[in-house]
Amino acid sequence: MQQTAAWLEQIASASGELLRLFRLEWKLTLGDAKRVLLLGVILIPLLLFAWLLLSALLGWWAWQATQSVSLALLAALALQLLCAGLLARQIGIYQRSQGFRRTRAHLKRLMQGADDEAKATDRRD
Repeated sequence: MQQTAAWLEQIASASGELLRLFRLEWKLTLGDAKRVLLLGVILIPLLLFAWLLLSALLGWWAWQATQSVSLALLAALALQLLCAGLLARQIGIYQRSQGFRRTRAHLKRLMQGADDEAKATDRRD
């Protein structure tokens, strides 16, 4: 009877700890999701502007092949693409941090501990 009570107490403690870890990771995930959304919203106009500059650059080259204005447009386009690339990189970083890795690892350790304890109990019987 005491073993069952101790076992139930351990389960309650482990589940409370797991719930607390889940809540904390959920808050982190929501924060990262907000950042991904914000960066996605910022990325859309930059990509549209880069496309407009590329179109203007190609049109300008067709109209006047050797003027330096095209180099200025190319520099502006490169700047916009660089910004878009940096934002896309940040989105990737935030997305990799989502996924409850710590909660799953903790649950796995708990399950392994329960399996080890069950095997030890079976050996005693």
